Amino acid sequence: MMFWVDFQCLRARLLPYFLVFILTLVFCINTVSAAVIQHSGVISAQTTWSALDVHQITQTVTVNAGVQLTIEPGAIVKFNQNTALNINGVLVAVGNVSEKIIFTSYRDDSVGGDTNGDGFSEGAAGDWSSLSYGSTVIDFLTSLDHVEVRYGGASTAAIYQNSANVAITNSVIRDSATAGIFLSSSSALIENNDISSVATTAIYSQHASTPQILNNRLTGGVHHGIHTSYGTTPLIDGNVITGFDSWPIYYTDAPATASVITNNTVTGNGYSVALPASAVPNVADNNVLLPNTNNLIYIRGNVRTTDLHLEVLREGNAELNTYIIAGSSTQQAGTTLTIDPGVNLKFTNGSYLYSYGAIQAVGTAADRIVLTSVYDDTVGAKYSSGNVNSGIWGGLTIGAGDTSANLAYMDLRYAASAIDTAVDTTASNLRISQSSSHGLLTRSNAVVTLSDSEVYGGNTWGVRCYHSQRLTVTNSRIYANGGDGFQFEGSCQGAISNTEIFGNIGYGINNTGSQVI
Repeated sequence: MMFWVDFQCLRARLLPYFLVFILTLVFCINTVSAAVIQHSGVISAQTTWSALDVHQITQTVTVNAGVQLTIEPGAIVKFNQNTALNINGVLVAVGNVSEKIIFTSYRDDSVGGDTNGDGFSEGAAGDWSSLSYGSTVIDFLTSLDHVEVRYGGASTAAIYQNSANVAITNSVIRDSATAGIFLSSSSALIENNDISSVATTAIYSQHASTPQILNNRLTGGVHHGIHTSYGTTPLIDGNVITGFDSWPIYYTDAPATASVITNNTVTGNGYSVALPASAVPNVADNNVLLPNTNNLIYIRGNVRTTDLHLEVLREGNAELNTYIIAGSSTQQAGTTLTIDPGVNLKFTNGSYLYSYGAIQAVGTAADRIVLTSVYDDTVGAKYSSGNVNSGIWGGLTIGAGDTSANLAYMDLRYAASAIDTAVDTTASNLRISQSSSHGLLTRSNAVVTLSDSEVYGGNTWGVRCYHSQRLTVTNSRIYANGGDGFQFEGSCQGAISNTEIFGNIGYGINNTGSQVI
């Protein structure tokens, strides 16, 4: 009797069993490749955790002040639920490119095998708490380099520093149930890290921290990429931030010494950036700030001590032409504020723009500059909903420190006193409307020229000359204001020509001063 074998059929039938065997063998080898050493409680003497073992933290471990824990390159540290590693002394955790130190969940079987013996499983964000550094840490001996921190953040952050200044470099921090890194009263260096898939913020700093946040890649979070508060003044340079639902860089306040952000790329986020005025970049500062879902920049008022140039930014088909001003933003004497054609400045309630240096705000007939309420959706990007009304924001105040003011092709709407100038000012092709006080106020011996403009719909004066040296108005229309069209007081000299003055509730021209108009 003769038999023949169909080897092709046999191979097809046996191949699935062979693959299962190989996968099982790999898993078993991985599982038994290292001993599991369990840790809990206090470390009170110099200690080294070997890379030959898997280190399982079964209860929170605390490194006492003055004591050093060294973790070898390639070591794996696994945390049971809600446990932490608290460092009050020294932690030396320095891996390298090929031997990273891994801090992860006890359920993470992708490294170190099946530590908890439940068959293959993966970690989840918040499985364990944090690497936590306290105020007694010896900063210059402590470092975190070439490590990977996974599935932490059960409370506050995956890595937490309170009055510690520990450098975190060349590392991966991912899948945190809260923040990636949380800094309080810290000047830590945070450089060249990948932080991703965090539930809140990648890097949060507070309480007058001064961290250096350099060349990091921050990806994907519910809130912000970098979030600062309570007087924190970070150095933010060279970061790539994408995929955050809200702001990639977000200040909740406006510390006076906040520095300009440089060389950052923020794209694919909910918004662009929210910064103090002192930190707003010029184009030369080499940031890419769009495209994002809402292309606008939020400026928190403080004192700007360097020149500022507000431009319309473009990247591909995306355009950023809207700046939200919150609070009093002041341009210091000796500097220049330049506002380009097509820029929209939207002000939150009660906010002012003060200029004590030179101001150049010159639009064009096609691309006017608009200063208006944050609730005015007729121009620029929409940010906030509400009702617009006269006086809802403060106005543009040009102070006595200015060398000059040049304003053209501008719309100013819904301010209290739309333009209040104490310096020589040339203004043309303005449309000033719905002011609650003055449309234009001139004072302090300023010489002001207004031409080809309209001032209308205000609650009181259209134009008020208050102890200025001279006001000259030509080819303009001053109408439908709730008080006088023109009010001249004190020693103010005036010259009005080719100008329509009508529909004002008070006088067309009311001269209570000492000069002939």
